[in-house]
Amino acid sequence: MDRHLRAACFVIAASGGVFALASLAFAALRPAVVPVTWIVGGAGTVLFVRMLLSRTNGRGIETINREMQGDAPWPGRSIRFRDPEWGLFGRRCGSPAVLWLRAVLLCGWPPLVLLAGMIGEEVGFLWSACLFVAIELTIMHAVATLPRTPA
Repeated sequence: MDRHLRAACFVIAASGGVFALASLAFAALRPAVVPVTWIVGGAGTVLFVRMLLSRTNGRGIETINREMQGDAPWPGRSIRFRDPEWGLFGRRCGSPAVLWLRAVLLCGWPPLVLLAGMIGEEVGFLWSACLFVAIELTIMHAVATLPRTPA
């Protein structure tokens, strides 16, 4: 079930990002930005609740946090963008499609925030919702690819 849920949410987030860019080019699409934001936000909420209610995800997130931070005291060691394991395109952070979606959304977020006064806040909200879904997909992928240990 998780695979289908993640695939559907990936499509929703990617479509939302494309729609946000299209609404910047075509002003006629701007009235539909808020309903699309609600759809993407709903997908993000479903993924978030799924992660909260799953014991496997809870234990997996704790394991990933220990692997990323090591034995360093809080706030832990810093992760660089170019880290081969945990960086922006790290092998533990998602499939290539999720990595590219997250990278595009992450790199496009600052310009949208700076241009929010000219283009409207709604597009920034949609973009942020898509980024939230992409980050959740990254976390779920990292948990799903943890090596299985016998109980």
